[in-house]
Parts: sequence; C-alpha cells; structure tokens
Amino acid sequence: MSAVDRRQTPRLDVHDRLRVEIAPQGLAVSVLDFSVGGFRAECAAPFGPESYDFRISTTDGAKSEVLRAKAVYCHRLGGPGDTPSYVSGFAFLELRNPKIQARIHGIIHHLTAQLQVA
Repeated sequence: MSAVDRRQTPRLDVHDRLRVEIAPQGLAVSVLDFSVGGFRAECAAPFGPESYDFRISTTDGAKSEVLRAKAVYCHRLGGPGDTPSYVSGFAFLELRNPKIQARIHGIIHHLTAQLQVA
C-alpha cells in the first residue's frame, strides 16, 4: 500500500502559507502539506516517534493554534555527502475531540478562503 493509499484526508499544499514551529523551543519546520489528519514537513533535524506540540500560524497572522502531533515517519533526504535534511509526517492527536477538530478546520478554512480570493 502506498503512502497516498494510506492517507485518510486530502492534503493541501501550504508552502509559504503556514509557519510551524515546535513549541516551546521555537525550532521552525518547513511545512509541505497540511490536512485534517496531519502534515508533512522538512527540517534539518530528524524526528523520533514521540509527540510534539506545534505552534501553527498562517503567514498573515489571522490564525494561530498549538496542536499536538506524533511523528509517524522520518526519512533522510539526499546522499551521504549532502548536508542532512529530513522529511517527516505527523499525525494530529486527539482528533476525536471536537475542539481540536474545530481548530484544525479553522486553519484549513482560512487557507482555502485565501486560495479562492487569490
């Protein structure tokens, strides 16, 4: 089964429209795509299978939420001589909680509304 087949929710390309950092350290990650279920990000450091608190903000500052997610995979990019870079997939935790769902949907709604206006 491919990664695309396992996804339960469609991903939204959010490059340059979301800022994500690990709270409280402030380590920024570059988000590649975002969905109701989680997100995929690139970072200079590898992630283990732990859970992390992420501050997720729209670049226009209209939305900002702290959401907990667990790393479900982490792959090194490039060859042995390249500067290490990693792509990781994260799954949001507590998705059955209506308040968490509403916060995630609020971010997605704001991002998709921006796309429709642009």
